[in-house]
Amino acid sequence: MIKWRYFLPLLLCSSALFGQGRPDFSGIFFRTDAFLGKPKQKHKSLAQPLPPLTLLVRQTSEKLEVTAIQNWATNTSHYALNGAESRNTDRDGYQTQDRSHFENQSLLIETQALDGLRQKQSWELSPDQQTLTLTRRFRSGNYSGTFTETYAPQPSLEAAMERAEAISEMNKCNAIPPPRPIRRPRKYDEGAPLGFTGFQQFGRHVAFYAGFSGLFFHKLVRVEKRGVSQFRRKVGSVETFPVSVDLEIWPGASVASLPEFDALPRLIPLPEVPTELWDLRFRLKWSGVDTRDLGEVKSVLLDVWSATMSPRQWYLLRVPAKNIPLTDSLEIQIVTSTGQQLGCISGHI
Repeated sequence: MIKWRYFLPLLLCSSALFGQGRPDFSGIFFRTDAFLGKPKQKHKSLAQPLPPLTLLVRQTSEKLEVTAIQNWATNTSHYALNGAESRNTDRDGYQTQDRSHFENQSLLIETQALDGLRQKQSWELSPDQQTLTLTRRFRSGNYSGTFTETYAPQPSLEAAMERAEAISEMNKCNAIPPPRPIRRPRKYDEGAPLGFTGFQQFGRHVAFYAGFSGLFFHKLVRVEKRGVSQFRRKVGSVETFPVSVDLEIWPGASVASLPEFDALPRLIPLPEVPTELWDLRFRLKWSGVDTRDLGEVKSVLLDVWSATMSPRQWYLLRVPAKNIPLTDSLEIQIVTSTGQQLGCISGHI
């Protein structure tokens, strides 16, 4: 985990050697809006709520240092303010060549990435110093566009992180809701989906899918009668789970790409699950007719192989379920080996 206190002395330092009229962008900023289009001409807002994004900015007479933080991932870039070339690794992992200079009250940063992306970015502070606007005009192949972000200054890094945690998908159950129930009898085969969740770290998106599996679900049917769910087989009604039920959790990751035919990034699945998702832990709780907190349930990380897909990793858990009604929900907290929560799924069959 980042030792935030080490940043504070740097942010409180502000050089008095700036040229006359040159704005000072030093501070801590939290993103409040993002859209495709120029300021005052936005035409396509991004999905709400926005993933949290915090900027730690330190400016001296010679350079600008920017550290971006999103869901515990960090990226730091350095820009020379005398027009000299700077080399950085951007938030998506690409190597860039950057040049920056001041023009009136704006800071202009020109970027060329090794993947062919060209970008011109402008930084502007509102007259009351309460809004930082970053406008990026970019071109990649035949695709070009303008992306604008607005940020609000924060009194401290702790305040910014509290604000980030409040909206982070990591701290919400079913941050990405499952599809709406089908308004007809639902037939199960050898399993039942529960839901999924995910979070974003710059250009990388991580998702978790959860569902039950096993022969218990074979030919099980759910019907809705007067708003009440009932389960049955040909031999009669079924009211509770077996003594235990198998739970499968599939982690996955994708990276964003800018296609020529759409104004929003599309996601390209990574062929392999990142290694940091190989050592996860899971805390489970039944809720509904009764609440049963199972605490941490042991899991086994398995590999699946097939002729049509690359090897993938998935977790298998044996969940105690004796006398649990089929209408109850299972809450799944997904945490790292050190206890940091990555997501939460709460769903029922």
